[in-house]
Amino acid sequence: MKKDFLKLSDLTRDEALKMLRKAADLKKKRKNGVSHQPLKGKSLGMIFSKQSTRTRISFEVAMFELGGHSLFLRVTSCSWVAEKRSLIRHGFSPAICMAF
Repeated sequence: MKKDFLKLSDLTRDEALKMLRKAADLKKKRKNGVSHQPLKGKSLGMIFSKQSTRTRISFEVAMFELGGHSLFLRVTSCSWVAEKRSLIRHGFSPAICMAF
C-alpha cells in the first residue's frame, strides 16, 4: 500500500516503532558486513529545486547500499512537474524524492 511520509505525525505510534526497529536492524547488518539489498533493480528519481548536496549524497549512498540506483534530475523553472509525471508514467522510476 502506498503511504506518504512527509512528517512524523503521518505515522501511527506502531508504524514509527516498526520503522525504528527496522532501521536498527539494517544498521546492525551493515555494521556486521551482512549484505541486504531489498531495492535491487529499483530506481529512485531525485528532484531538487535547490542545491541539496547532503540530501542528495545521503539518498545516493542509501540506494547504493540497498542495491538500487538513483537518478538525479536538475530542475529549471517549473519543468519538475512534467519530469515527475514522465518518470512515473514511463516506469523509469517507481519512487520519487523531491526537496524544495
